[in-house]
Amino acid sequence: MNSPLRYFLIISIASLAAATTFPLSVRAQELDDDRLGIHGSIRWIADAQRDDGSWPGETAQDDSERVVLSKNHATGLALLALLGAGQTQQEGIYKTHVRSGLAYLIKHMRAEENLGDLRAEGGLEGHGVAALALCEAYGMTYDKQLIVPAQLALRFTERSQNESGGWGLQPQSDDDIHCMGWHTLTLRSAWMGDLLLHEETIPRLDGFLDTRKVDDGQWYRG
Repeated sequence: MNSPLRYFLIISIASLAAATTFPLSVRAQELDDDRLGIHGSIRWIADAQRDDGSWPGETAQDDSERVVLSKNHATGLALLALLGAGQTQQEGIYKTHVRSGLAYLIKHMRAEENLGDLRAEGGLEGHGVAALALCEAYGMTYDKQLIVPAQLALRFTERSQNESGGWGLQPQSDDDIHCMGWHTLTLRSAWMGDLLLHEETIPRLDGFLDTRKVDDGQWYRG
C-alpha cells in the first residue's frame, strides 16, 4: 500500500533540493546513483502514478493514527515533489508524469460560477495542495493551457477564506493552521506567477496573521 505520509517526507526533500536541481537533460541511468537520494525518491513517486494520471489516496494506518487523502490531494502532493525537483509538464525526464497529473486535476475540478473546486471527496486542505500544484506548474512554465484552471482554483481559494482571514477544513469554516499554510503558499505562488489576486485577499490574511503573532512576529501561535 502506498502511504500518503511518505509523500509529505518526499516533498520536504524535494523542496530543499529545488535550488540545486539536477539538469533537466540528465540521463535516466544517472538516477541509479544511490548517493543521490532525491533522484530515487522522485523515481518512486513517478512509479506510483496510476494510469489515469492520479496518485493513490489510500488509507495509511499505524498504531496511533489513520490518515485518508483524496486522490486530488495525493496527486497535488506528488506533483509538488516533482515540480520541486525541476520536473515540469514541458521539460524533464518525468514531464509525461507531470502532464498527466495536471490533466487529472483539471479533469476532476468542479468548475462553476468562475470557481474551480478541487476538494473532490476531501476537504479544503486537499484543494489547497492541488491548487498550489497548478499555480506552481503555471508559474514555472507560463503554459497557456494552465492559466484558466490555475485561476479558477485560486478563485475558489479566495472565496473559501473565512471572516478572520484564514482558512478552515471547509469554506468559511473555523481556522485550521495546516490548511491555512497550504492556501498561503498558493497565494504566494499565484502572486509570483502573475495570476490575478483579489485586492482584499492578502490584507485579510495579514490581519489574521497579526492576531496570531507573538513577540512582534518572531513566532506565530496555531
